[in-house]
Amino acid sequence: MNSRRVLVVAHRGASREAPENTLAAFRRAIEAGADAVELDVRLTADGNLAVIHDASVRRTTGARGRVAGITVDDLETLDAGGWFGKAFAGERIPLLEEVVEAASGRAGLFVEVKNPGSRRELVARLVRKALSRFAGEAVVLSFDGRFARLYKGMYPGARVALLAESSDGIKAALDAGLDAAAVGLHSPVPKSTRQRAADAGLGLYVWTVKSFQGFARALGRGADGVITDLPRQARSAIDFIIAAADRQPGGAPGDQEAYLAWRRKFIKQMKRWPQPNR
Repeated sequence: MNSRRVLVVAHRGASREAPENTLAAFRRAIEAGADAVELDVRLTADGNLAVIHDASVRRTTGARGRVAGITVDDLETLDAGGWFGKAFAGERIPLLEEVVEAASGRAGLFVEVKNPGSRRELVARLVRKALSRFAGEAVVLSFDGRFARLYKGMYPGARVALLAESSDGIKAALDAGLDAAAVGLHSPVPKSTRQRAADAGLGLYVWTVKSFQGFARALGRGADGVITDLPRQARSAIDFIIAAADRQPGGAPGDQEAYLAWRRKFIKQMKRWPQPNR
């Protein structure tokens, strides 16, 4: 491990400080120094891209209904912040265009496309249209491999990543000619797979990091970026881990047994880092 720059990507914004996937969460993430914000988009009934994780609006608004069956006018009447705290009452479910405007020139964007189904091409065109107004680096992600391949085929110059639970996603991203893969934190990534990705120039992101141990594990895999709920704490934690690894022969090991042995040497340092706001 060396003094490389590891991207801090705020998962649904600063989602422990403000209601997820709202402009308040994205602004806090940018203020906290995140390199990029991650967000989820879903197609509305009237052909717009709403920034929301779930297929239903119930968890974050208390209302009933599926995003796919709701128009933008109806979405604007919902309170997407009150559930998190009184200070955020009245926060709306934003559209992708609004997040593009808020982040443009201030942070990168990681746009996760949720379940496009049979409307993949329409969703791809809407994402592209919104991002065409964005000043900064953008990555389009999806668990839907067909969508990721379609988007890359339609827009070869775009950066596209495949989301996956396991390291199989790295192989699939390589085979599809994509730019990156984003894999789950708790899924082992064999050294041979990491090396193949590195040799091909494939970016590797790890999700979702929620602890100091998680940062150490992600960096031990050679992650180019971490998708995290802790953007405010991430940079100092990453810098510490990299500096500590640089002082060790061979740096931070990648295999699980060696990683655990390495981590025990630094585990006491965790107490120095501030705990996230809850």
